[in-house]
This record gives sequence, structure tokens and C-alpha cells, in this order.
Amino acid sequence: MKMTAKKVFLDIQKEEEWLNEQAYFDFLEQTGISQFLLGLYLLVQTLHSIQERSVPFWFVVAVDVGLMISGMIFFVLWLRKHRKYAMSKDEKDIWEA
Repeated sequence: MKMTAKKVFLDIQKEEEWLNEQAYFDFLEQTGISQFLLGLYLLVQTLHSIQERSVPFWFVVAVDVGLMISGMIFFVLWLRKHRKYAMSKDEKDIWEA
């Protein structure tokens, strides 16, 4: 009876860890894509709307490019983690083990 309870507890703990990893991966993916798109949108809007190319213009362009770069970094982190933890075809589901 104790062995069954321990196995169930370990299975629940493994599933919780797996869900936390999936939530982290989803966060990286969504943040990366949304930041990149937001930076791209703001950059296009800035280039089309501001005629005077003074210091505020270049500051806004730098912030927009920074958003795009941080979005790409989050997306690359997601890709690397996704490849590392992707379930292979040989692996079984957590409940099939």
C-alpha cells in the first residue's frame, strides 16, 4: 500500500514538473513572438509617421529594434529548450511507464 502511494505521489510530481516545463516553453514562445511582432509594428509605424530624423526618432528606433532583438532571443531560447525536451518517438507518456 505504501509503495503504491509513493508511486502515485512520484507520478503526480513528475506530471507537475512536466506541466511546469510546458508552461515555461509556452511563455518563451508567446513572449518571443509577441515582442518581435510588437517591435516590428512599432518600427514600421515610427518610420512612416516621423518625418524629422532627430534624437527622439533614433531613440524610438533603438527601443523598437531592442524589442525585436529580445523577441528573437526568447524565441531562440524556446527553440533550444523545445528541441532538448521534445518527446522522442521511443518515449512513452508519463502514465504509460
